[in-house]
Amino acid sequence: MDAAQRGRCSSPGCDMIASIGRAEGRFMEGSGTPRQTRGEEGSPVDIHPSAATDLRERRSLAAVSSPALSAATLAVPGVMDAEGRVDESRLRMHIFKNGGVSPSERGLVWRFLFGMYPCSSTALERPLLQEQLAVRYQIMKTKWQQFLPSAIRMRLNGTDAELVAAVGYFDQRQAQSQKQVQDQTDELRDRLAFLKLQAQVLFERVTFDLEELQEAIRIIDKDVPRTTRDLTYYLGEGSGNLLVLRDILITYAAFHPEVSYAQGMNDLCSRFLEVLDSEVDTFWSFSYYMEKFSKDFRADGLHRKIGVIEKEDKCLNVYIVNLCFQDRNSIDNKILFANLKVKIESSS
Repeated sequence: MDAAQRGRCSSPGCDMIASIGRAEGRFMEGSGTPRQTRGEEGSPVDIHPSAATDLRERRSLAAVSSPALSAATLAVPGVMDAEGRVDESRLRMHIFKNGGVSPSERGLVWRFLFGMYPCSSTALERPLLQEQLAVRYQIMKTKWQQFLPSAIRMRLNGTDAELVAAVGYFDQRQAQSQKQVQDQTDELRDRLAFLKLQAQVLFERVTFDLEELQEAIRIIDKDVPRTTRDLTYYLGEGSGNLLVLRDILITYAAFHPEVSYAQGMNDLCSRFLEVLDSEVDTFWSFSYYMEKFSKDFRADGLHRKIGVIEKEDKCLNVYIVNLCFQDRNSIDNKILFANLKVKIESSS
């Protein structure tokens, strides 16, 4: 999927911070500094950093989209200009010097750092970009659901009570989302209808491989229930976010067949969903991240890693060889086993 299909403006250097995961555990607590968004007439409106937290407490499930954040301003000094453009180098320097940003601004910062919002975009441009990305995601999601309607609902065996409850919470979220669509103003409906038409034209020639998509969904349905559930975000009613995560991963796999889905992507994407708290925003931020690191989830990436392990850690290499030999028929180990087959046979 190219840049035109994503509707993303080109932004130099909006790459992922290699050490952001390590810095995550050292993020500072909020300072209480007010954050601003722009009202309908462009006038600034103060929003306290705790507002996002309060909203999350009232809504346990991820939003479909987060239009309010698109015009929000960062309180980090010297990072955002009067029109809302972000100085990426200063933002990165602030993160490195301070071990991160305040939790109240983390979601907005991630939208810039992972490339969903180009750092060169203004506060007036981002709401329009947000609408465009939201519509395109919905068209993409609808396309695979129409192609494979049997996969819309996750198949349950009834033994996981938490997952059964999660489906119920997810269904309630879907109903609420439909109601919000019905409550849209005529002006917004007209604007979204035009964007929808554009998106339909853009994706009309996209085709899916039935067997490959079915296999991806089969593995996703095995992995989503294994996603770490001890995080508060996925507890109780928040367990419905597992089904939101499922839709994001299937949509990604359907429109990125060269990568599709590989084990571990669920845990990675779940962190995006927890921080961004939005289905649309998580999909695009995760997609931009995968543009740089998708090779690590493909066969060539696994082979490269195996080569490094063979040279740098002999003990770990022996462990992997033995592990793959014990479970060599597992679908998840086929790539590893193919690469290590000679060594496994010789070691046995």
